[in-house]
Amino acid sequence: MRAFVANLDKTGNLEDAVDVADSYSSITDKKLLSTILAYVNQNKEQRIAENNSRGKNIYSLLEMIMLSADTTNKIDLTALVGIPSIYEVGNKDLQDEKGRIVQQVFFYGDEDGKAFFPPFVNSFPAKDWKVTYKKEWVEIQSHKGNVFVYANRPLDYNQNLDDSAQVHLTKYLESLSMHPTIVVHRGHSYWLPGTIKRMPDNAKIVVLGSCGGYQNLHQILELSPDAHIISTKEIGAGDINRPILNYMNQTFISGNTLHWKRMWQTLSKSFSTDPSMSIRESWEDYVPPYKNLGAIFIKAYNKQTGGEELGN
Repeated sequence: MRAFVANLDKTGNLEDAVDVADSYSSITDKKLLSTILAYVNQNKEQRIAENNSRGKNIYSLLEMIMLSADTTNKIDLTALVGIPSIYEVGNKDLQDEKGRIVQQVFFYGDEDGKAFFPPFVNSFPAKDWKVTYKKEWVEIQSHKGNVFVYANRPLDYNQNLDDSAQVHLTKYLESLSMHPTIVVHRGHSYWLPGTIKRMPDNAKIVVLGSCGGYQNLHQILELSPDAHIISTKEIGAGDINRPILNYMNQTFISGNTLHWKRMWQTLSKSFSTDPSMSIRESWEDYVPPYKNLGAIFIKAYNKQTGGEELGN
């Protein structure tokens, strides 16, 4: 652990620091957490003594973010660092100039995409939603609340048809001046670069459904610096992604603020009684935005340095 935490300011990027932050959020052993914090503090004090501004920034932010993970410390990152709240997203913040909340879902045309697309569409009950099938995508509109969900069909990837569907759907949304503030990736992690490539730059919520990793988090936050990111440390599961999206969409319809802690507590209670052990275990690997310490670190560092990542 001492070696793991050392020399984070001597690499060419923030990857090692993000790894430390992510690892800290995964540890439950209090003694180990205390040990890591102590090593981070030691490195911070050493960089201060050396007048090493980049090192001081990295270790000071790491220490602050790690301490904030324990809510009993009552550390307000918004006040201290200037990043938006990591605990909630207001309904108004998700709306466009016409009061619409637009969500774009990226599917891919492999076997998993084809298997999970029908249950995804069927998870929108007719009493709350109107579903319209198009040649390359499906349009889902709430009966109240002005919420719109657009998902490309998982057409055959061997013929590049899923990619074409995404391109055409994106152009269609642009023609309607509809700018998605919620982006959902429904596919394996190796498809994720394709989603990021087409992700709108005003996304406020990004649901990866697959491992984020430094490069992916960094690219997402370059596009959308204030995005709240839900990811999983392992393989995403359709039976978990659906309840996550259903909870979010019902909150959007209601016009209420989306509170991540409340949502996570509700879903945790539900998944704890799931008869499938694999589902219960998979849920434990999902990371809510307020515990995505790697993403929070990138946000805070970029805010503090004006986006100058290398900070020579």
